[in-house]
Amino acid sequence: MNVSPVSFRSPPAELLIYARTISDDDLCAWCCHLWYQPGEESVCEHHAGPHWPGTQDEDGYIQRCNAWSPPPENVAP
Repeated sequence: MNVSPVSFRSPPAELLIYARTISDDDLCAWCCHLWYQPGEESVCEHHAGPHWPGTQDEDGYIQRCNAWSPPPENVAP
């Protein structure tokens, strides 16, 4: 099982209307711009209203994104 290296952090409450469920199959799960909340919906720092910057595939997963950036290496938990 792959574990996302993205930090768990809660987005500001006013952004939760733009939240979506993130799967390990989403490129977002591996991006440092994600406000990731396990078991909850998550938010991208680069969203533009209800639109996230990535391109979804036919299954609804984000597979390409110009804003994608990997998390920093060797981040302490």
